[in-house]
Amino acid sequence: MSGSIFQNRINHLIDQVATPEGLLQFQNVGAVRTTGVQLVLNAIWPSGRSAQINYTYERPMDTLTRSVLHNVPAHLANANLFIPFLSKRLSAGLNLHYASSRRTLAGNKAPDFVLTNLTMLSNRFLGGFELSGSIYNLFDKRYGYLGSDEHRQDIIYQDGRTVRVKLTYTFGGGR
Repeated sequence: MSGSIFQNRINHLIDQVATPEGLLQFQNVGAVRTTGVQLVLNAIWPSGRSAQINYTYERPMDTLTRSVLHNVPAHLANANLFIPFLSKRLSAGLNLHYASSRRTLAGNKAPDFVLTNLTMLSNRFLGGFELSGSIYNLFDKRYGYLGSDEHRQDIIYQDGRTVRVKLTYTFGGGR
C-alpha cells in the first residue's frame, strides 16, 4: 500500500479568452493550484495474478478567481485485475474506472460513472506475434465529459461499447 499527498501549481495555463471582436482565442493566462491525496493498493501472487486499486481525491482551484475548477472530477478510482492462464500464454485483464459527478458551465450536473473494460492478450503467438482484443465500456454505459465555451453541448457524450483488436510483431521475438 502506498499513498501521497500532493499540490501542483500550474502557471501560464492555456485558456480561452474573449477578444474585443467577440471571438474566442487561446492565450497563456490561467493559473491553477490543485491539492489532493492518492492511495494505491497492489497485490501480486506467485501464479502471476495481480490486482490494483487506487483512489484519488483532488481539488483544483483557479488561483486568479479562487473558484474550484468545474471540469475536473473530485473523486477518481480504478480497480484492475490481471489473470494469466494456459501456462501464461493467455491472459485476461479487467479494469473498472470511476469518475465523480461535475458541474457543467450551464450549472447542470454531469453524472458520475463507472466504466468496465475487458482485455484478452496472447503472449508469444506464432513466434514474435502478440494478439490482443479489448472491449471498452463493456456494459455500454452512457457517460460524457463537460463541454467548454466553444461547444454547444453542455455534456459531450462519448462512444458506447467499443471493440479493438491489435496484432503486434516484435522482431527477434520468435524464441
